Amino acid sequence: AFDLCETEHIFVFPNSSDAILSAMQAKKLYHKSKVTVINSRGLAECYAVLPTIDYEQTDIEQVTEDITAIINNLYVVSVAQRDRHIHYRDRDISCDEYYSFSGKELITISKSIEETALQTIVKVRTRQDKDIITIFYKSHVGLELVNSIIDSAERQGVDAEFFCVCADCLPCEMTISFE
Repeated sequence: AFDLCETEHIFVFPNSSDAILSAMQAKKLYHKSKVTVINSRGLAECYAVLPTIDYEQTDIEQVTEDITAIINNLYVVSVAQRDRHIHYRDRDISCDEYYSFSGKELITISKSIEETALQTIVKVRTRQDKDIITIFYKSHVGLELVNSIIDSAERQGVDAEFFCVCADCLPCEMTISFE
């Protein structure tokens, strides 16, 4: 894949901690271009960073610092559905329930993806000083449902700019990025 880039410098945005390790190994083995592996964990980080990159900047270390600063300013939440019952910390998540989490933090649990996403947006927006919310969703979730979530959030007083991206490459049902 690096050979297909035909460029002096390649930025790699891994989508998991396992992918970071693989990308670091590939970087060590590749010598035709300078490869920089960004400490990213998913689509949301890459999506937030790409429009902000100054492609005229020749100081790659500065570009890397700028990218890292943007990623560090993001708060990314995943919404998933359980396929079996689990007990996580002091909470039970039943089979077929939806839950949202950021890292190891469990944010909310609900019977529907809409309620889980809405509760997550309201809770996180109350705690975080972020005014751009991007919702990445799988196509089977549907834009109509995502727009309903946004409408409900706005009715509950969430004052933010919302963006929606259909992304079937997500490992979960929905990812919500707060910037």
